[in-house]
Amino acid sequence: MNESTKEKRLKQGLRTIVLNILESDYPRFLTDLAYAREVIDQALAADRHEKLFPQGTSQVGYCFKGFDRTSKKQAWKLRRISIAGQIYRIRPAFLLSYMRGKAEEVKWGVFILRFGVPFWAVALVFGYYPMYWYRLWLDIGRNSLVGTTIFSAEDLPEHLLGDEEHTKVKGSKAYIATTVAKGCLLGASVVWEASVECLTKGYQTAREEIQNIASTHAVITVNTDGWSATQAAFGTLYPGITIIQCFLHGFIKVRHRKTKAQSREFYTASEKIWQTYQATTIASFAQRLRRLKEWAIQRLADTPMKENILELCQKGDKWKRFYGFPEAYRTSNMLDRIMKLMKRCIKNAQYFHASPEKATLYMRGFALIYNFSPSSPWTIKRHNGAISPASRLNQVSYSEDWFINLMVATSLRGYRIQVRNPV
Repeated sequence: MNESTKEKRLKQGLRTIVLNILESDYPRFLTDLAYAREVIDQALAADRHEKLFPQGTSQVGYCFKGFDRTSKKQAWKLRRISIAGQIYRIRPAFLLSYMRGKAEEVKWGVFILRFGVPFWAVALVFGYYPMYWYRLWLDIGRNSLVGTTIFSAEDLPEHLLGDEEHTKVKGSKAYIATTVAKGCLLGASVVWEASVECLTKGYQTAREEIQNIASTHAVITVNTDGWSATQAAFGTLYPGITIIQCFLHGFIKVRHRKTKAQSREFYTASEKIWQTYQATTIASFAQRLRRLKEWAIQRLADTPMKENILELCQKGDKWKRFYGFPEAYRTSNMLDRIMKLMKRCIKNAQYFHASPEKATLYMRGFALIYNFSPSSPWTIKRHNGAISPASRLNQVSYSEDWFINLMVATSLRGYRIQVRNPV
């Protein structure tokens, strides 16, 4: 696909408003002008976050501008409206973008793809053909992750988690710069190197999408592992941010260096490490860290496990930063759980065989499906019926159907667009 075609498709997505109109009501929406205005006015009144329509639509108003031509694929056409001189299409959520199908026909196939099921297997069960599912998946990834997932600027995260998942693109080593907050995937960009320059570029997309919602929003902390390039990348993108190093990674380094002969010593050491972690004040934490260091020096033989315990103790200043930000993430547990699912999906799909750009779209598609698709029944029960990470974050949905909720959330590709001055 050439560059001009890519730009044309992007602009078409940015000019498409998606509304939750039932298929049974859609013929009337197309033929009854008064009913169409009623549906749009109700949606506009309910759009308190100004997410579905361009921001400022209520002030400048809109007028009808006919229809697109009838789709050969679905035999439906789309209404068009003009907002401040700009033409927008109104697409019902039961229709997929570019009229490639209906939401009801593909939602469970897309859900299964989240677990790394091959495209050919999904095509065998749900119909169509493998490239149809692949292109649909990539198209979902073209939406803004932050803007689609987070409905209100008030819910933008002040505390982030960031790390890289190792992967392969055409057999070569690559990395997925992953940003997570509030249980949702907010960034997943594939880069060739784990250098400061590449990681800064990888993590920059999430920052730009956050600023698209609220340009003045400040991110206060980020939890990362000890990789200096990751920390430098976040420091570059978010000036003044506080880097909180993951305590769990410090413990894991100790665990990885223990031997079978050191099992008893490791059991005692792990208890002391986590007792240190559970300290409620910075003074108590510093005292327990000193005792842990003294115990290691006096009781343990000179081994790699002992070296890592002493290294953990030397990083006391980094661990103490958390106490200044009690709402920040102290460990990367939330990120690690999501990255396990990412890793399984990538491995089952036999990694990436196209360009890094396509790999990034694939991971962004995974991110949105993860954010909006149903969690396990036990997780849903634990969260009082909230079926997905996005519904738990926003505490509101556009529809009880998870895929329709996603489709409506992708209105304007998830980006916040200001209406231009009337001409």
